[in-house]
Amino acid sequence: MNYKNCFCRSFIGELILKMCYFFVILLIFRTVHGLEQQLLNKEKFQIYGADFAVNEYMAVLFENNQQKFIITTKPFSSHPKQESLPYCRVVESMNLTQCYVYIHAIVTGTKQNHTHSVFAMIGEDKNQNFYLIVMIISIDSISLSHTLSRQLTKPDELENLPLGIHPHNSYVCVVQFTETICLDISLNTTQTYDNTNLWDQTAFIFGQAMVVTDDHHLFLLAYRFIESEEFSPYLYSAVLSNMSDPTLLARIDLSTNHSNHHLFEQKQHSMLSISVHEESNMIVVGIPLLDMVVILSVQEKAQPPVINKTHVSSQIGTFFGKSVAMLDNNTYAVLAQSIPTLPWSSSQVQASILIDLKCIRQISVMDSYFIGLFYLSIRNKSKTNLCISQQSTTNSTNAYTIATISYS
Repeated sequence: MNYKNCFCRSFIGELILKMCYFFVILLIFRTVHGLEQQLLNKEKFQIYGADFAVNEYMAVLFENNQQKFIITTKPFSSHPKQESLPYCRVVESMNLTQCYVYIHAIVTGTKQNHTHSVFAMIGEDKNQNFYLIVMIISIDSISLSHTLSRQLTKPDELENLPLGIHPHNSYVCVVQFTETICLDISLNTTQTYDNTNLWDQTAFIFGQAMVVTDDHHLFLLAYRFIESEEFSPYLYSAVLSNMSDPTLLARIDLSTNHSNHHLFEQKQHSMLSISVHEESNMIVVGIPLLDMVVILSVQEKAQPPVINKTHVSSQIGTFFGKSVAMLDNNTYAVLAQSIPTLPWSSSQVQASILIDLKCIRQISVMDSYFIGLFYLSIRNKSKTNLCISQQSTTNSTNAYTIATISYS
């Protein structure tokens, strides 16, 4: 039908036509707003990883609802400096058709130089395209120097796109469903590995979390397919000292003597967590669906990790293990995300000491609206710092606090 011929001479026709335009614009607005709201709803689950990353010189917290990064230099000093960086500044060099992006996770190397800090993240645009994004930030000016990016395959419902970066920022790796890619940050080149060759030749895996160590060991936490809708958490260990020839060292079942998971039931709590203390070669793994953490050690670099102790929370359904931090050779902190012990608290951070293979002693408890942990050992200082991501009680923004764990 030709609307122009029918209504151009009619006041009623013009009014109807304008109303049609109004409803079309309203429909477009609601569709775009609905998509943004759908993406933002993911934030309360923290599905893909931590919302902040920190090294000795800089901390970065992302805020999806405000589309900006909060950057803090000298975060452990008495006079930190803070600036904000809009997402648009980061993604404008990626040739995207629009500026809006949703950040899922962010990591940084713990051994940075004093001039620039490197942060890697997983980003998603409105068209549900996923990207690996690396931003290099000048420490003195707190300004963006440049960015690198690679487009990723859209993840499956069960995938978390685990992200790991080398402590010295040599490269960053992300595990997808069929392949693992590693981006050399200095050369801006990419190595791609088939997951069946690198991680598991006999079963499908869904990656959850990853850590890269100084000696190029990759520790991957993943759910391994057992049978219909049933999975078991595994720790995979590989060596990437030769980028062209990675070597798988071990595949360890972490749920021995415990029930397997039906991941479709509680996706937001199925995420696994891991922390490695490189000086002592100790590892702590969190399995929140089982309210359990597993302590492992690496006796020799060329050998697989060994399970030392399994710590199961006495309280069921607290999602004990949602985030973990290995503080030294026998001290670790664990986030129990749903343990409202006080009127002003919704979660709890518990610090414990592994005395021997049979005894665990709790040494510290902190209550608040915690959603993530990050441990950082400051070089040339004796202070032990635990950075904690915290949900505001008054609005939807997040923040981080720095706590000092004291123990003897």
